[in-house]
Amino acid sequence: RGVGGRGVRWLWFMAQQQPRVLPWQHWDEWFEVRDSLFSGDPLLQRAAVARVAAWRVRGRVPHAVESTAQLVEVMLDDQGRDGLSELVLQSCYSLSVVRAVNGVADAEQRGATASSVSLMASRVGLPTWLVDLRHDATHNAMPPLQTLRVAAQTLVHWFFEGYWTSQTRQLESLESLCVSVVQRYHSCQNRRANESALRELLQLLPLSSLATTLVPVLITERIHGL
Repeated sequence: RGVGGRGVRWLWFMAQQQPRVLPWQHWDEWFEVRDSLFSGDPLLQRAAVARVAAWRVRGRVPHAVESTAQLVEVMLDDQGRDGLSELVLQSCYSLSVVRAVNGVADAEQRGATASSVSLMASRVGLPTWLVDLRHDATHNAMPPLQTLRVAAQTLVHWFFEGYWTSQTRQLESLESLCVSVVQRYHSCQNRRANESALRELLQLLPLSSLATTLVPVLITERIHGL
């Protein structure tokens, strides 16, 4: 028994009332970029970097997404070289590392008084040596290229674990919750009870998830009879 068309239309209307706060059109696009950035395939990685650049135009790109793309782009340029000198690569790596570390620290700032970058970084488990490297790249001579390469790889891995993997788990949990909502919706015996129960169950879900998660689950369920 599928979800009634009226119910889907109502949910879609409700979803459209919520402001778009994400630069990607849907989470499948986000998953595609995630997989491509960490694929190890230069062509896929370049395409993902370009997609993030398009997101940047729309605004509200999470720092972890933007920094991952920037670091991957520098690493790709390093692999291809394309006539880039060691000094240019050092500059590109240094800028990317500084922006990545600063962005992590800025996101952790609380209150009117600014805390040190090292304190903010320690709160989220960012290795101390990256903070020191950021200081050297900002105020002293640029660090050696090999050290910067290791820093970039470390940051990409840190973002993968701290943002990309964590976000994936949250999305999987949210999708499971949406499926649970649909199943409980089906357990009601009449349309009036269905709609009343659905409104109550939606209180469990973030409003921003209606268009991006719940409605796709409902439509898929209706098409395939799941």
